[in-house]
Amino acid sequence: MAARTLFGPPLPCRGVFCGLPIVITGPAGIVLGIISHNKGESLGKWAVIANGAVLAIAVILVIAFIGFLGAFS
Repeated sequence: MAARTLFGPPLPCRGVFCGLPIVITGPAGIVLGIISHNKGESLGKWAVIANGAVLAIAVILVIAFIGFLGAFS
């Protein structure tokens, strides 16, 4: 048990923490893209599309990673 505290959290927690930044910044990018599109910025809708796609892919990969590690537990 001491090795886990010495080297960090268990492996499934590391997978969640790797995907955490995009899960936080993705919705912010979507909201800011919508705001900029409503103010007349031509690239606002593309920011929404790009952030939505990256957020969806990141969520799927994090869930798949956790599920994959859970199969070996």
